[in-house]
Order: sequence, then C-alpha cells, then structure tokens
Amino acid sequence: MKNIFIGAAMASFILPVSNAQAEGPFRKVSGPAPGKCIFSSDLMPPDRYSDPAYSKVTSNFVEGEPIHIRCFYKQPLSHYAKLGSVANTLRNKNTYYVHLLWKRKFENNSGNDEHGLAVVWRSYTNPGLKRERFELMDSKNCSFEFKDFRAKKYGAFPSGCVNLGNNIRKYAENSRYRVPERTEICVRVRVASANGYRNRSTNTNNVREPDYRNTIIAEDCFNYKLDASKAGGSASSASANPLMGRVSEENSAASSSPSATSASTAPTAPRLKPTKPKKPKIKIPRVKIPGGIF
Repeated sequence: MKNIFIGAAMASFILPVSNAQAEGPFRKVSGPAPGKCIFSSDLMPPDRYSDPAYSKVTSNFVEGEPIHIRCFYKQPLSHYAKLGSVANTLRNKNTYYVHLLWKRKFENNSGNDEHGLAVVWRSYTNPGLKRERFELMDSKNCSFEFKDFRAKKYGAFPSGCVNLGNNIRKYAENSRYRVPERTEICVRVRVASANGYRNRSTNTNNVREPDYRNTIIAEDCFNYKLDASKAGGSASSASANPLMGRVSEENSAASSSPSATSASTAPTAPRLKPTKPKKPKIKIPRVKIPGGIF
C-alpha cells in the first residue's frame, strides 16, 4: 500500500505536455522566415503530434503522392495586422496570401527564379490564428482548387484540385521551359503592408498609392520528382544537364512554326523562314480554398 501511495503522489506531479511544447520541433525555424511549414504524405491530425503521420514529415515527394501541409506562425495573425502605418492587407482588405512557387533552375547553373503556380486569397477571420493546414491532392477536401475554365487551362484534376505535375508542365509549355525531372516547390504565406506612398504613372495621370512591402509569415519548400512518362518529357531526356533550361528560340520557333510542319509533309510546298514566336503573357491564377484552420 505504501508503494502505491507513493506512486500516486508522484503521478500527481506529472504535468501534461502542452500543445506548444509538443509542436516545438515542428515550429523550429531555419532561415529568415518567422514561421515554417512541414509536409507529409499522410494526413497530420491537429494536436496529435505523436501520430505516425508526423514521423513521416519529409521534403521529398514524387508525382502522384498526396501532400499534406501544416504551417506554424511565430505570432498570431493579429500581430501582423499591426504592421504598416499607412495600409495593411489584413486591416484594409481583410486578406492575406498563400503562394505555390516553382523555383526554376537555369541550365547554366547561373541561378534560379521563382514562378508563381497559384496564389490563394485567404480571409482574415481569426486574429488569433497561429497554425493552419492546406491539402495538395485530388480530393473534395483539397485546399488549392481551380474554378470553371481555369481547371482545364492549368491541367487540374477532374475534381478541380491543382494537379502539381500537370500545372508545371502547362507552364513549361507556355513559357518554352523544359519540364524538369526534379524541381523545388515552395509554400509561402505572406501579408503586405505600407509605411509610405509611391507615385505610379498611368496614361492619363499620376496615381498616389500605398507602397506595399511583403512580410513573410511562413515559408518552406519541398523537392518534387515529376513522372517522366507523362506528356512533356523531362529535362534529362532532352539534355545531358538534369537542370531545367530555356529551350533555344531557334528550336522552339522551328518546331512550332506551321510552315515548318507543312514543309515536312509536302516537299513541293515553298519553305518559309520560321518566325520567332512571342513569349505569351501568363497570369498567375487566383484560387479560392476552404478553411484549413486547426
């Protein structure tokens, strides 16, 4: 009985682990962003950090895998709403933004650039929000979803959810970039604020408007391997360099020119000099997503 009493007394001093303590490893920030995002192929239940899905947190995915995203903010959204003495998108537009970014590498290893695959306009409805979830998969519960004609234009799943592999292939095709075998995809949550104004010239007059600057709330990236057997091919099949590079203007023009095609099928037809196609202007689509609050 004495041992049982001592055990019970000791048990009374054991305190439960708080959510903040449990999520600590996932909140650890590497890099300049104040918050971070984690990724898993399994659904990560909120506040159950011992769930096996959290042990599968990774930064490497292959096309076809579902990608579950959890973002942790260092401060609640209300903290970022205070930024900017002139304007703030949280205060003035009731909005903050979630971006899917494709970090494209150049063939000569001279660097890379960021290409927006999609941007989501989120409503500022919970000032105390510090954690948020997004689902990148083919499901009725997906977070990134295209509406109407955009679903077909950007290669979405039949459900309308963003198909990341098709999305990249569509943009690569339109901008004459080779489809990479592997690439880097980033998720960025941001708010814009302004402490001053700027003058912008239009065709008729000068417009004085807030000089918005971005503040990153959370950001992280994962490596994504595309299926080379699908339409578009891969960089490795078109070049010895596995990094993606812009297709030469000469080859692009020759392959896309109608006159070049007709010449190959009808040798008697006059051969016309291929013209250099104009680079199309690509607008980043807006997509609306349902609430993903823990």
